[in-house]
Amino acid sequence: MSATLLSEAINAGLDLQLDGEIIKVAGRADVVKAWAPRLIEHQAELIERLRESSLLTIKLLEAAMRVCDHHGDSDSAREQMKQDVLQHPPHLLPDLLEHFESAYPKGKPPRN
Repeated sequence: MSATLLSEAINAGLDLQLDGEIIKVAGRADVVKAWAPRLIEHQAELIERLRESSLLTIKLLEAAMRVCDHHGDSDSAREQMKQDVLQHPPHLLPDLLEHFESAYPKGKPPRN
C-alpha cells in the first residue's frame, strides 16, 4: 500500500522528504491538507518506503558514476548524469539500477 500511496502523493504534487523519523511534506496547502489524514494513517509504512527510496537513490548514483567512469566523462557530464538520475521517474529507478549494475558492474575497470 505504501508504494502506491507514495506514488499517488507525488503525482498529486506533494514532495515527501524523510528527516529522521519525521516525514516533511511540501506542496500546495490545499493538497497537503487533503492528503494529511492518509499520510498520518500510513506514516510508519511511508517512513520505511522513503528509507528504501533513499538507499535506492544512493546505489543508483554510485552506479551512474561507474558509467561515467567507464566512458571517461567530464565533470559537467557527470553532473548532468546525476541530474538525469534524480529526475528519472521513481517507479523506473529499480530498472535503471539493474541496467547500470549489469552493464557496468562493480570492480570492472573504467575504459582508458
